[in-house]
Amino acid sequence: MDSLGWKNTPLFLHVDEINQLGVNLYFHQSFIDTSTFISKMFFHTISLVESFERELERAQMILGLEKAIKV
Repeated sequence: MDSLGWKNTPLFLHVDEINQLGVNLYFHQSFIDTSTFISKMFFHTISLVESFERELERAQMILGLEKAIKV
């Protein structure tokens, strides 16, 4: 699941694409099963947090680069 999270495409879009093919995912260690509504909601929530973290890291990197250029 982590390796999918580092792609530019939001994680939930990968899961939606796989679900459209009639395949449900089950992450044993995380107890996430995309065949249930609650797990789908949880998975989307995790994906939103992951997306937020990626944007936050990007903003911090840009800020650091701008500070480095000024020095």
